[in-house]
Amino acid sequence: MVISRLVNCVNLLVRNSIALYDTTIIHAYNTSLKYEIKDLLRPEIADDVAKEVASIRAMEEAESTS
Repeated sequence: MVISRLVNCVNLLVRNSIALYDTTIIHAYNTSLKYEIKDLLRPEIADDVAKEVASIRAMEEAESTS
């Protein structure tokens, strides 16, 4: 089940043009835990996870430039 969730996370990151780094994959995985694995295939859920990952990444970049 972990592999299925991980594959879905990588796919949703790619579909949303989010770079595949270890951190983005981990953020996507952690964010996805509040959803069923099969729900990650739904576009609206995948978009929500991707938006949250992008938001986390933007905050991390802002912190690193401060």
